[in-house]
Amino acid sequence: MKNLHKRSDATYEARIRLPGSRKVIYRTLQTKNKRVATKRLDDLYRQLELQQVGLLPAPIADQKLKPLMLKYLSDLSVTSSSDDYINRVTYRLQSVAEACSWLNLSDVSATGFIEWRSGITDLMPKTLNDYLSAWRAFFSWLVKFGHVDGNPFKTIKRIPIRGRVSFRRRAFTDEEIRALIQLPERRALYLTALFTGLRRGELAKLWPSDFHLDEKKPFLRLRPEITKNGKEGLMYLHPELVLELEFIRNLEQQGTFFPLLRPRVFYADCKKAGIQRESGGRRVDFHSLRVTFCTRLAKSGVSPQVAKELMRHSDIRMTTEIYTDTGLLGVDSVLSIPGFAAPPQNPPQNRTKKGHILDKANPVAVLVKLAEVLDLQADELAETFSRLVEVRGVEPLTS
Repeated sequence: MKNLHKRSDATYEARIRLPGSRKVIYRTLQTKNKRVATKRLDDLYRQLELQQVGLLPAPIADQKLKPLMLKYLSDLSVTSSSDDYINRVTYRLQSVAEACSWLNLSDVSATGFIEWRSGITDLMPKTLNDYLSAWRAFFSWLVKFGHVDGNPFKTIKRIPIRGRVSFRRRAFTDEEIRALIQLPERRALYLTALFTGLRRGELAKLWPSDFHLDEKKPFLRLRPEITKNGKEGLMYLHPELVLELEFIRNLEQQGTFFPLLRPRVFYADCKKAGIQRESGGRRVDFHSLRVTFCTRLAKSGVSPQVAKELMRHSDIRMTTEIYTDTGLLGVDSVLSIPGFAAPPQNPPQNRTKKGHILDKANPVAVLVKLAEVLDLQADELAETFSRLVEVRGVEPLTS
């Protein structure tokens, strides 16, 4: 028995029961075209028949997908220390598998993922690329341990991101920052974000013991389990931030240092501070505090390499192109760059134009012209000429 079944999403599914067996085999055919589905059904039926009689070995890929997925996630929890990252990968794998009805490894295909991706309208290109990365990594793990022969997701191209963002984020101006930190309830939280560039989720996981304020150079130690890249970090603290933290710290308390700030609370604070959420086609949110930190590093003359380390980026282009708001760097500073033209060796002093009444090349003409223009008598002309010799350096007449 073999037949096609049209699912609720209009894709076809194969339902096969081989001779002598009561088990019904279900396979997703990954197409909405009935002719294509019929061809795939016939091919699948012949393949299963040959496998049943031993003329074709059963593929390893007939293993159930979910148990292998759980093994991969368990292995990932050992090699990665970031719980947030594991949770994101888990969701991306499970959501796509459920949407595509992938039950076995043989159900998974590149065309199925592409069809799922093309039907998604509420996710941005970067997020869809993250889904692709999760499945690529999963199948690389399956290939490594011999569960499958190849990785079908290697052939799938990423979606171009440049120019396809939902909004453009900007940094806060100094005036906006001063207004924001005047709010006493979350002043310490905002100052910590502005002087460290930590993300909202990272701030919410800080413990009092992570702050070392009594050292000669106070610093913050970032535990691997709270950072996005899963690596330990150390950040020296600005004196202004140290004073604020000393004011609120209580090293005996339990739990995190800052509560998780909800976006609606942050936007309410921005409204109180008179900060517009959108201006000039660009938007501010809590992550803009991290952009502000990176931009202020650039304004202070910190080298891009150092800024990359402080931002904990893997690619310096992320630091310089995305997290640096060039609009606040003073792009008109090009006008202050020194020129290349060399100054004259002996610049002329009081050089006059040709034909001017003080032309030294023709002193007689100078005197005649002066007499005509000023209507001078002989004695007055002599006095004027003496003055020219004294002030302008005109050579006295020799004849």
